[in-house]
Amino acid sequence: MLEDEELFIIQNLLHKDYDIRVPFVCFRCGKCCREVSVRPAPADVPIIADFLGISVEQLVSQYLGEIVKVEGGVIEFKRTKRWKPCPFLSPSSTCTIYAVRPYACRSFPVRTDAGDLGIGCSGYKQIYRVMSAIGCGIPYTCGSKSSGKRPEEQEWPRIWRKFMKAKPTKEMITAFAKLNDIPKEIWGL
Repeated sequence: MLEDEELFIIQNLLHKDYDIRVPFVCFRCGKCCREVSVRPAPADVPIIADFLGISVEQLVSQYLGEIVKVEGGVIEFKRTKRWKPCPFLSPSSTCTIYAVRPYACRSFPVRTDAGDLGIGCSGYKQIYRVMSAIGCGIPYTCGSKSSGKRPEEQEWPRIWRKFMKAKPTKEMITAFAKLNDIPKEIWGL
């Protein structure tokens, strides 16, 4: 399942002459929600409460813990509830607050200091398999910032062949092609 384009986490392969955008595509398995404990930032709390149609106080007491202090509209709370699995994970392993999930959830596992924290995330394995295949034999570095330089059109067939060697999912193929504005005759879907 493909997220809205603006929600993609993108890793940029930075070449001396251009950048290639590689999207992280979530497999929606729920592993991260079951095995990683995320503390919502104070700014996330009223957004989540509003989304669920409950008060901030109800959200904290029902899902997160105890309110320690409220100051200037910012709520501080102490964790007294189990956060693993995530309290917002449904029995069918879907996120009940997906549209407003915290940044830590949106950016996992690409923007963490410790990768997928050893949970075996299939999306994480795929993005790094793709980056390794594309970068093989070419001096790339990885980064979250793009120089804005794009490969020339004649470069794309070679890059595409390397990309396809990684055996990406259909969702990854579609997202990669869209994010990089690859001519349809190259990817042909």
